[in-house]
Amino acid sequence: MKKFLLVLLFLVLNIAFAQNIHWQHLDTSVFEKAKKLKKPVILHLAANWCHWCHVMEEQTYHHPKVVDYINKYFIACMEDHDQRPDLANKYRDYGWPATIIFSYGGKELFKNAGYIEAEEYLKILKEIKEGKIKSSTKNNTNASTSINSSTIQKNISLIQKDVMNNIDVRVGGFKSEQKSLDFEMFEYAFNHYNNDTLKQWLDISVKNSLDLMDNVWGGVYQYSTHRDWKHAHYEKLLSIQARYVKMYLWYYYLSNDSTYYKAAIKNYEYVNRFLKKKNGTYANAQDADLIKGQKAHDYYASSEAERLKQGIPAIDTNAFTDNNSKWAESLIYLYAYSGNQKYLQEAEQTIQYILQYRKREDGFFNHGSMQDITPAIVDQMYFAKTLLLFYRLNGNLKYREFAIQLLDLVVEKFFSNNCIKSYLPVKNYLEPDCIVSENIEMARILNLYGKIFYREKWISAAKVISDYLLSDDVYDKIIIEPGILSLREEVVEEPYIGLYVVHKLNEIDNNVVRALLKVPKFYMFSFTMKDKNDFPDKEDIWDSMDNNVVFFCTSTFCSSPLFSDKEINQFLLLRVLNR
Repeated sequence: MKKFLLVLLFLVLNIAFAQNIHWQHLDTSVFEKAKKLKKPVILHLAANWCHWCHVMEEQTYHHPKVVDYINKYFIACMEDHDQRPDLANKYRDYGWPATIIFSYGGKELFKNAGYIEAEEYLKILKEIKEGKIKSSTKNNTNASTSINSSTIQKNISLIQKDVMNNIDVRVGGFKSEQKSLDFEMFEYAFNHYNNDTLKQWLDISVKNSLDLMDNVWGGVYQYSTHRDWKHAHYEKLLSIQARYVKMYLWYYYLSNDSTYYKAAIKNYEYVNRFLKKKNGTYANAQDADLIKGQKAHDYYASSEAERLKQGIPAIDTNAFTDNNSKWAESLIYLYAYSGNQKYLQEAEQTIQYILQYRKREDGFFNHGSMQDITPAIVDQMYFAKTLLLFYRLNGNLKYREFAIQLLDLVVEKFFSNNCIKSYLPVKNYLEPDCIVSENIEMARILNLYGKIFYREKWISAAKVISDYLLSDDVYDKIIIEPGILSLREEVVEEPYIGLYVVHKLNEIDNNVVRALLKVPKFYMFSFTMKDKNDFPDKEDIWDSMDNNVVFFCTSTFCSSPLFSDKEINQFLLLRVLNR
């Protein structure tokens, strides 16, 4: 009997083992191993908050035939896309889960967005093993060599037409199956609010986006399906909350409708309750599913008491530099709009944590708590952007210097062949691409602050990137990119500078400081000037008045002196925001 039980246990253990794929992490050693074994490499790129990722992992990747075939003929890698920005942004177009299969030499053979049923997947694997699939059809977006002015103007016109043709002025969002509020489109419409179509689109989009808000706990769901705003996918991402806080505050500035201020606060309350960590950072996301792989419509339709009886969807407790930087930025804006110091204190705590625990020996910042294979541009650019916003508020030069050093390094190391690479190249690893969204954001930061701090290399890099983004090569691969239009407008214009000249430190008006900071416009620099040497080229402004006063200037124009937050807001609406 004992012998029988031992045999039975051996069989059970072997069956259990056979039903698991031998997953690895994707790094340089994987491709070295693949070359030796001459095996293709599978990458399952998922998110731990993603419903269809759970389904594929529970069903397809536990199907005995799939498990057996992969373990015999492939090297399998699984990565959480939130933990790997080098992979996430490279394959973001494919959605989650993303399935990418490489040759042992690192050439992409197959790419797919979304769930793949087991039998279909097995057929694909066999075709790759037999050499019937030799390359993926989509080429990477890499830098062009030369772009002339006629090409630039042609593609500006085409992108403008694409934007106007693809916005849904009836219910908001884009004309697509999914509905959410994209920040670049929001910002472009906001900056062109005098256009009747864009005004109509912005008003209906922001209003309907409130339907994505969890009415019980707060927090915005990632998106809705069915071409409306009523069929939410329930995952809640920190980066999404940061985006909507900022958009709702900006729209509140424009509309003076407190509904949107309250929505921003409700988002904050959700994040503070569910995602805030003891060390001053914020967790990455909350799962869409209460039970992985099972739809949770009834759960999210229930009351708080009913939800708590069943439990709370899992929290991804990882705190990532890019998303924490975005959230810190939103906290700074919450302070500007409310005057509540707690938001500022929480933002500073997050910034200090990143400075203390994420700094690398090469001067860049890691994405998470572990040392990255290579630094990713998203972590550098969003942290630099937040550092500079914080500097604008408190005037502490150390934050400006941190940001300048970081951006100097970015231009030196990441800028190559007309564009910003997504991560620094590493031997025996995937070649970095030039990701359009990353280049838009990075170029806008370099252009604005290059002009403010007189960094010619930054300005030049921004202009080159802007030209690259308007090349035929890039245009052929994008769908809707209003951010390219915003960048181009900024490259050819100069920003307003709002200076609060403070001669009497004991009479600083915090309402004025906040009025300057909460301006809903990226392409403007505001600063509280407490010393003549803060901006040496503005000495004439400093010397022109003895009292505390605000001026808005360009290189050829300065406003009349403004003394109150009310006067500042009136000037901003008329001259800067063109309302």
